[in-house]
Amino acid sequence: GGANNAGVIFKYALSGGYTNLKDLGGANGAEPQFGSLLLVPAKQTQTITFGSLPNKQFGDPDFTLSATASSGLTVTYISSDPSIATVTGNTVHIVNFGTVTITAMQGGNASYFFAPSVNQTLTISRANQTITFTLTSPVTYATGAGANITLTGTATSGLDVTYVSSDPTIASIVNNVLTINQAGSVTITAQQAGNAGYNPAPDVPRTLVIDKANQTIAFAPPASPQTYGTPFTITVSRSEERRVGKEC
Repeated sequence: GGANNAGVIFKYALSGGYTNLKDLGGANGAEPQFGSLLLVPAKQTQTITFGSLPNKQFGDPDFTLSATASSGLTVTYISSDPSIATVTGNTVHIVNFGTVTITAMQGGNASYFFAPSVNQTLTISRANQTITFTLTSPVTYATGAGANITLTGTATSGLDVTYVSSDPTIASIVNNVLTINQAGSVTITAQQAGNAGYNPAPDVPRTLVIDKANQTIAFAPPASPQTYGTPFTITVSRSEERRVGKEC
């Protein structure tokens, strides 16, 4: 190039911008002329460093991703399954148990090409849970409202606890209310079956002993004297307020 096809000599600076230009415009390189040239550096490549992700459990708190690009540009992320884990900025929120791929990306700019994306697998297991369940024992057989006991077991998952009686003829359960039916010994077991995020909790059995209740008899003597051959009624009552009547 240059005038008379005598060629061009210039100095390239890595920082780019304007540099001096020598245009050998005369024949055989005589009469050099000077000018300027704007150089635009070529785009550079970049890579992403994104290490493996630790295993997590459902219920774990949000955590931060820390991938970096060799360009120093900000790395972005995407989750392959937002129903398992979502990513906002560089923060992961666990939604459910399962396996999901987290992809780190950098789209480049005027100076850098986009970086090859890097995938890492995130494995989220179901969380364990336990039950706290206490039961006062022994209790005394009762009837009416006194026969009902509200069961108050709790699970660390916050899920509802259910109950099973080993002998409903002694004590039956509806929802979380136990009803005493007769004296005896029975095992009440608290259970929590788990869900999509929690494993089943270990059962917690408790023994309930129901003692027989004491009772008294009230007997009012009949009026006296009575006429021979005339029937009269003797009334006897128990502490349970069940009446026994007998005609004499």
